[in-house]
Amino acid sequence: MLYDTLIQKHSTEELVAVLAHEVGHFKKKHIITGYVLSIVQTGLTLFIMSLILFSPAMSRALGGESMAIHLNLIAFAILYTPISHFIGIFMNMLSRKMSMKQMLLLPIPTMAKSCKKHSSDFR
Repeated sequence: MLYDTLIQKHSTEELVAVLAHEVGHFKKKHIITGYVLSIVQTGLTLFIMSLILFSPAMSRALGGESMAIHLNLIAFAILYTPISHFIGIFMNMLSRKMSMKQMLLLPIPTMAKSCKKHSSDFR
């Protein structure tokens, strides 16, 4: 993601390096990979939710006498945070890996250092 402060705070060489980096993501199909991973993440979350929602054992564990979807929704809400954190860590690792590969492809090594130095401006 690029912001207007990028043009104000950086030299032409740095801007070219950043744009080359972003175009590299497009050429290496990292954008499509990100979309596919997001769809897989959503599917995994919905699958886990379906397992919990329709589990009579979960309802009984929470004090219900038979399957109660409202109790299972509470269980899913409790379990969702750690599950989403775990999946989020994995997704961030993949994103960083793709981004670092692009950093290594920059034409001049000093540009890569410059981009890393100012990386907070690019987010």
